[in-house]
Amino acid sequence: MNASQKKALGILGGIVVVLAVLLIVVISINKRHDAAAAEAASSAADAVTDSGVSYKALTYTNSTATLSFAVDENGEWYWADDPEFPLNSDYITKILNTITGLTPHQTITDGDTLDAYGLSEPAETLTATAEDGSTTTFALGDAVVGDSGSYYMMMNDDEATVYVITDSLYTELATGIYEMMTLPTLPVLTEDRLSSITVTGAVETMATAIVAESGDAASSADTSADSTPSVSWRSEGANVTDYMADLVSAVSAPTLAKCEDYKPTGAAAALCGFDAPAAVLTVNYLTDTGKDATYTLSIGGTTTDGSSRYVRLDGDTTIYSMPSDALATILSVAASGLQA
Repeated sequence: MNASQKKALGILGGIVVVLAVLLIVVISINKRHDAAAAEAASSAADAVTDSGVSYKALTYTNSTATLSFAVDENGEWYWADDPEFPLNSDYITKILNTITGLTPHQTITDGDTLDAYGLSEPAETLTATAEDGSTTTFALGDAVVGDSGSYYMMMNDDEATVYVITDSLYTELATGIYEMMTLPTLPVLTEDRLSSITVTGAVETMATAIVAESGDAASSADTSADSTPSVSWRSEGANVTDYMADLVSAVSAPTLAKCEDYKPTGAAAALCGFDAPAAVLTVNYLTDTGKDATYTLSIGGTTTDGSSRYVRLDGDTTIYSMPSDALATILSVAASGLQA
């Protein structure tokens, strides 16, 4: 064999090696694809609810209440007991996502009595009604001992089959209706958009903002056109600017914590301190478009846990709460005035 033949044979051998390596890679990729497909098929087979079903109504019961929800003609979810309730439908969406294509991580078909799983008297139940009128029921029992974050579940009253699922559904069904409310949002204001602040309590204090124009002597020298204008405050003719920082901060970005009572009775409102509020805050301000606007916040008594105060917005009978710390300055001014 001459040198030329040896060289050709070497090249051919190299090509064979490369082809062999490529063949091994292709076989490996195909095996991985086959394994993934098999795993996906297995997961789909283990699902106990249809992943393509659409629901039109839900009713669930937890330790404190039974709540029902339905879809209106516009496809929006509402609380069946009061369609006017400002429902945050994200909570319903979470439940729907959990029960659609639900896949338990264990199925028990030859187990103990329902009592052993807490399913003879379920902690929570859910009935989901599909668009075609068919219903699926879910009953949740005890937490699984030794499997943190898991609960026993029974479907459609089938006592012969018990499932073990994650705690997602249990947590979602524990949600109360007030937690599902879309809370009103109050304006976030910079000081130069405040016109006046009035706090009424044991004493009444009204402070009016004086916003310096860009050409005023009161303005800082060489102030750029887009800087925040200088603001001073007057109350009964006196300059109270030095006492206003904390109060301005308290009213500039108020945030409601949660709903405490929706459409309360007069007796409930009185119990929360609104027959004689500790303070009434009225804020006059300019909107983003420069229009005059007002919000009023009435502050009642302390909540049962002691961390918050009951509050009401002007024109809204709903009782909300806000952290006491956020209201401390307003309450101080209501009791003693600005210079307390």
